Amino acid sequence: MPTTKEITVYKFSELSESVKKKVLDKYREHVEFFYDFVIDDAEAILGMFGFSNVKIEFSGFWNQGDGACFTGVFNSEDFKFEKVVEYAPQDKEIVRIAEGFKSVCSEYSSVKFSLYKISHHYSHHNTIGITDVDFCDLKTGIGIGIDDFFNDKQVKDWKYLQKLSQDLMQWVYKRLEEEYEYQTSDEQILEQLNDGGQEYLEDGSAARF
Repeated sequence: MPTTKEITVYKFSELSESVKKKVLDKYREHVEFFYDFVIDDAEAILGMFGFSNVKIEFSGFWNQGDGACFTGVFNSEDFKFEKVVEYAPQDKEIVRIAEGFKSVCSEYSSVKFSLYKISHHYSHHNTIGITDVDFCDLKTGIGIGIDDFFNDKQVKDWKYLQKLSQDLMQWVYKRLEEEYEYQTSDEQILEQLNDGGQEYLEDGSAARF
């Protein structure tokens, strides 16, 4: 004969603190990270910096070798310093990087270079190199490429531009990391759990009938 058994179910708020933590941690492992809008925002800012044909890669967030990088082509004629500052006036890091680009570009009538992948094993900023560097002399308008033998100042500017580009990559990664931490925070997960109306058994497993 069929028998009837009673099972006690709980709302999330009714679980013990230790079981709540267990549920939160389990849910966090399966959170889908939505990051497209962060990439779109980064691409918009990189466009203001004068980069075109941008391709952003990243991996994250807690393993050795994680990070973000991008390839692309820089042209100082497309660099819009004022737009960068206007877009993110409270972001001291992005303004600092923009000021660095401005200081180098102001020394030449134009600056061009490309960023390329050195290593395809990882996606952090140190996997990117700089090539096809061309400084156009401010007075003569004549282009000076790396094959024409840079002087000490040009070598310094070349290395500084690579460092600034890598700083931009780290800035992009920081934005991704912050968004990931937000989406996987207890507060955000609790909101989703409470909105979902899920019921639980005493050990935190989902009640299914």
